[in-house]
Amino acid sequence: NKEFYTTIIDKHKDLGENTLFAGGIWAWVGPIVMYNRTIANTLPALSACKEKGIKEVVATIWHNGAESNLIMSLPGLQLYAEYDYSGEYNPEKIARRFKTCCNAKYEDFLALDAAEHPEGDLTGENTIRYFLYNDPLIGLADKHIENLPIDISSFYKNLSSDFAVDVVRKLVAALELKADFSVRLKKAYDAKDNQLLTELASECQEIMERLDALRICHRDAWMLYNKPFGWEAVEKRYGALIFRFSTTKDRIQAYLEGDIPSIEELEEERLWYDCRTEKGELAFGKLGWGTFDPIYTAGV
Repeated sequence: NKEFYTTIIDKHKDLGENTLFAGGIWAWVGPIVMYNRTIANTLPALSACKEKGIKEVVATIWHNGAESNLIMSLPGLQLYAEYDYSGEYNPEKIARRFKTCCNAKYEDFLALDAAEHPEGDLTGENTIRYFLYNDPLIGLADKHIENLPIDISSFYKNLSSDFAVDVVRKLVAALELKADFSVRLKKAYDAKDNQLLTELASECQEIMERLDALRICHRDAWMLYNKPFGWEAVEKRYGALIFRFSTTKDRIQAYLEGDIPSIEELEEERLWYDCRTEKGELAFGKLGWGTFDPIYTAGV
């Protein structure tokens, strides 16, 4: 809020004359840029900077391990630029200017944020990563996913045609099946529902194909807009996910055919990822900026 920023600006001014402000375009927490958070944090900050006479403002775009293409941050840069010129946030004016500068629709980028908020709570963050990187057999995020107030598969299915960005369309298509797969698998196993387990084994193949389609689309966009360096870190994650679904398919089939007496990973009780002891208001809320390894495995 504005009071927070004005307090911090005053403290910095006590240290020296030439205080500048570095805000952020939230591109560092997953495959999309979180514009709800960007706008909510930026507007009170810029208002405070204006009130306190700050002459220099920087919009930072951190990309420490994030999957997003940096070109998706352009609307945020437009926001900072227009505030500098006009001293206010007017989304209609920004949209017109963005169309002129970038030949794209401002609202198309803001709409992507919906994929991050299945609970409808706009303060949450990083949810997509938990859906995408949650292992189908280990399921560290399962407890949160099964306590969502909505059908997550239907949520992403309904979003799949809404987005103008190719990579995000491929992402939500993968999440339609992937997001709650581990929860559905665990329930079928616990219920000893062999027919459903057979269907889920077949679904593994479809998920692998959707993940690979996402990988290829993401790679093409990355090579077009970013330097190639860093893609190897993102592609490593796709490889792990695809191979894990191959293993999951084989493990289910081995169990159904009697080659193994149990699937040990599915025997384990699912716990809350954030160590809570009971269900809270939000299943995900603020679990933090979880990166690949700690979401994927407890063996980090």
